[in-house]
Amino acid sequence: FMKEYMPVVPMMDHLLFCPAVYRTPERCYLAIKTHLIFFDGTSISHLIAELNRAPAGKVLLGEECTIQQAAMLEERQMADGSHERARDY
Repeated sequence: FMKEYMPVVPMMDHLLFCPAVYRTPERCYLAIKTHLIFFDGTSISHLIAELNRAPAGKVLLGEECTIQQAAMLEERQMADGSHERARDY
């Protein structure tokens, strides 16, 4: 499955995010392959939180901040160690 449906994520071609859905009779799987420049340990936790909201019938949050605000948050996370803990996770 991974070789057939999940291509390499080449940065030069600007393909930084490649999702794929794999279904079996019992389950449905979401495989996500990304380039680290696009998605890191902190980012994936936000995506998983949003994906968990959808089946529960909750409203998806959407964007809450600008890229500048996100960069400022990342600076704070790097300073307090939470960014490193997310990376290690």
